Amino acid sequence: MKDDELRILYIEDNPDDVELLRAYLAEENGGRSPALDSVGTLEQGLKRVGQGRVDAVLLDLNLPDSQGLETFERFTATFPDLPVIVVTVLDRKEAGIQAVRAGAQDYLIKDQMSGPLSVRAVRYAVERKAAQVRILRERDKLNTLVKERTSDLAEANRELRVSRAFLRTVTDNLPALVAYVDADFRYRFVNEGYQRFHRLDEDKILGLTVAEVVGPEMWALIRKPLTRALAGEPVDFEGRVDPPGKGILWFEARYRPDVDGDGRVRGAYILVLDVSERAKAQERVREQKDLLQSILSGIEAGVFVIDMADHRIVEVNAVGAGLLGLDEAALVGRRCQDFICVEKRKAEDGACPALGRKTLHAEFRLERPDGRVLSISKSVVPVTIDGRPHRVAILFDISDRKNLERQLAVAQKLESVGQLASGIAHEINTPVQYIGGNLDFLRMVLERVEAALDSGIETEGSEVRDDLAELRPLMAEARKSLDESLEGVDRIRTIVQAMKRFSHPDLDALRMVDVNEAVQTTATIARNEWKYVADLKTDLAPHLPPILCIPGDLNQALLNVVVNAAQAIGEVVANTGAKGLITIRTALVGEMVEITITDTGCGIPDWDADRVFDPFFTTKEVGRGTGQGLAITYAAVTKHGGTIDFDSTVGKGTTFRIRMPMGGGHDDH
Repeated sequence: MKDDELRILYIEDNPDDVELLRAYLAEENGGRSPALDSVGTLEQGLKRVGQGRVDAVLLDLNLPDSQGLETFERFTATFPDLPVIVVTVLDRKEAGIQAVRAGAQDYLIKDQMSGPLSVRAVRYAVERKAAQVRILRERDKLNTLVKERTSDLAEANRELRVSRAFLRTVTDNLPALVAYVDADFRYRFVNEGYQRFHRLDEDKILGLTVAEVVGPEMWALIRKPLTRALAGEPVDFEGRVDPPGKGILWFEARYRPDVDGDGRVRGAYILVLDVSERAKAQERVREQKDLLQSILSGIEAGVFVIDMADHRIVEVNAVGAGLLGLDEAALVGRRCQDFICVEKRKAEDGACPALGRKTLHAEFRLERPDGRVLSISKSVVPVTIDGRPHRVAILFDISDRKNLERQLAVAQKLESVGQLASGIAHEINTPVQYIGGNLDFLRMVLERVEAALDSGIETEGSEVRDDLAELRPLMAEARKSLDESLEGVDRIRTIVQAMKRFSHPDLDALRMVDVNEAVQTTATIARNEWKYVADLKTDLAPHLPPILCIPGDLNQALLNVVVNAAQAIGEVVANTGAKGLITIRTALVGEMVEITITDTGCGIPDWDADRVFDPFFTTKEVGRGTGQGLAITYAAVTKHGGTIDFDSTVGKGTTFRIRMPMGGGHDDH
């Protein structure tokens, strides 16, 4: 029968699978493909077969009205002579094998179906079933003829010869190796395919044992299954052989016992199919899955596979579980909205905007179950798995990049502030200079006037002396005002110089730095932060050796700690009128210069101690802190090979210790 004369019924409830097969069949023979009809349930299939010609049936084992092997058994109970090929999915391959053992002609895996494979499977199934039916019918005929012991032996022999000739014709045209062996493992029948495979003519095979024909390697593989068949057990199995000159072949063997009317096993029928193409296709699928699994395991990104039916995580790689600080097993089966949703509040209401789009690329802040916050870049792409829509969410931890970006923004802001401060210092310094000069000049004039008055009092008359005496208190008050003005100018000059040192362009280059001078400069710059809530005391070690560092980094590190100390004290003394104390000490400890900054503030609770140096961690209300200060301090100190730690008691205060190497340990990276 030609392919385009075949009538196939596909019992399948998924219209997409039916249309896919129809397309495969159309591609196979350029439009001269088998006729394909389809129904969606088993009952509809039984009814359709009863209404008209059907040459073969493709039967999905999982239908709305029947599941698993029962589907096949119900169908074949009604139409036992119709060739059936069961269709299943890869992870239910065992059901297909069971159906074949129960009498199905073959099984196909949905994900591996193709035009050539489908047409060939149907063609072979029709031919095999027809051959099996004919063989069984002919065998029944022969048995009937023998049992009836008809008197017309010649006619019986003629019929037998016809049957054997027919059997030969059928088996020789099957795309399979067919043989019959007796109870002693000796060949009594082989078809042409069997002869070609072993490169022996029939007369060279008949009478020999199976072991003598197939060789030791093949015999070791099939001895036990064939022995079981000759013991009365139907046997189906798959195997692989490597015959000389043929390459590796995968085969599927079916051994059926030949039992006489008394229940004795006379021999076994052997049917061997070459399934190399199917096995290779399955192997390619396995290799692709292994490759994908290797990629998922090796990529430095969290990968989450999400079932769109219920938005639950069906698979996650180790990196993804690590991002959340959980085990993979703790995530599988859980709702993705609970862990990796960009818009969590909307997701909690049942609608997930991210999964509702075909693709998504977004950056967001992910809060882990343990409270840590990560900066995440997330991409979502649609995939289809086993015919069902899924989404693959790919998450990259970009916390380090975001931290660097924010530090760069802070640095650029500080640079701008520094440039502004430098300009202001320059603008203030010029008028301060001439104000100071004028005040010096006025003080000199007053001194000369006082001297003149002193000499005039002695020479003038009493009336003049009385007038001059009245001016003396005013002169004294003027001198006091001038002294206070000069002191204020000196104070301004000191602040200006500190601002210039703090914002000098050379602060971005490595050089030797006087730590004591850096402390004094920082105390001056930060005065407006601490003067209302605390007194600041310094205890600076004399003759402290300089350290090699980037001055701007050291200044910024000290400034951040002093400002934090002032804010901590401010929480304690707020609205009391009292003041706390900030103490800054320097000392030489071995090869390190140590700077300690102690405050009498509120202290740091134990549960926050491990997160003090984390970027963006802050205990202040929104708008009062970015959580970057101590993170920048930590980065600046460790970049130079230094260390920073602290001791704190809630309600008493905190001491930060910064230690910097004298020789410098700067990391250019």
